[in-house]
Amino acid sequence: MAEKIIVKPDPDLIDLIPGYLRNRRTDVVELKKAFAAKDFPHIRSIGHSIKGSGAGYGFDGLTLLGAELETAARDNSEAAVLAKIAELENYLLNVEIAS
Repeated sequence: MAEKIIVKPDPDLIDLIPGYLRNRRTDVVELKKAFAAKDFPHIRSIGHSIKGSGAGYGFDGLTLLGAELETAARDNSEAAVLAKIAELENYLLNVEIAS
């Protein structure tokens, strides 16, 4: 069983968190489609967006993953992109919001 990732976001943002995480799950679907099409610029764009928004919502791990995904896509590294998509998916499956 994977270890849970506990995040304690700013209480002022708590109502926005479910939608934010839902959008990141949509990103995973979009990333898989882009990877299948070898659309590295689109993957880089999604990674950049995740990098820019993660910490603002209290998800420093997402910011890091977004940056790593952006770099892997910029380098056209298929193995690294695939690994980062899997890490992102795993993160989203295991993240829990602390109260």
